Amino acid sequence: INKEGEVKTLTTEYDIDVISKVNIQKSEIFKRAIDARKQADELLEDIRKEFMPTDHATQLDFSGFTFTDTAKKKVDIMSWRAWILELNEKRKTS
Repeated sequence: INKEGEVKTLTTEYDIDVISKVNIQKSEIFKRAIDARKQADELLEDIRKEFMPTDHATQLDFSGFTFTDTAKKKVDIMSWRAWILELNEKRKTS
């Protein structure tokens, strides 16, 4: 009841058909998202396999640094300062 004495409803009833259609659409979107995630994981795995020699070489030169880590965030692989900062962050967490 508001100040004027009118009764106002705060909820709205929806048709069951509308709710079922929305749920079907949500499930289709979730399925597409899961499929896209699987494809992305497979692509990342292929990239890791392709860059395995590069990763091995960079790990030999810069202990603890892998070339494919640069795909996760923007890193200047030629920057000594960025490498030291990342190394210090890893030491803090471990």
